[in-house]
Amino acid sequence: MFDEIAQAVGEAESGVEEISTATDDQAASSEEVVTMVDDVASVSEQTSTEASSVSAATEEQTSSLAAVSDTAEHLSQLSDATTAERLSELSETLRGQVAQFTLDGSQTTTGNHIAATARTTVDTSTRSPTETEPSSMAQTDGGEEEFRNRGSKEM
Repeated sequence: MFDEIAQAVGEAESGVEEISTATDDQAASSEEVVTMVDDVASVSEQTSTEASSVSAATEEQTSSLAAVSDTAEHLSQLSDATTAERLSELSETLRGQVAQFTLDGSQTTTGNHIAATARTTVDTSTRSPTETEPSSMAQTDGGEEEFRNRGSKEM
């Protein structure tokens, strides 16, 4: 009987040791799981911080792009106004220079019309300089050189 009791106690002790070993293994596994969860939490926190930084940078870039767009629009409007003013000035200069032409050696042009012998009349108030036909302003007496000389003296 004592042998049976000793054997039962030995078996119980062996079972307790197995349970103790299994409990230690579970504790170690639980610690690994806790460490992994902490790592995931840390990565999540870092990702959240970086996402906030990206969001702030995106907002800043959006604001900057809006400012650049506004500036470009303003410059475009200024450019259009400046171009129109410059074209108007050039038109007046061209009218003044065209008015200095002498055709057939006797007729000085005035106003907005240029009369050429045996040519059609060109109205410079309704046509741009690029639309004026070169043949309508032909000179027959070497006046081109005279015109160049006149233009350089007056400028």
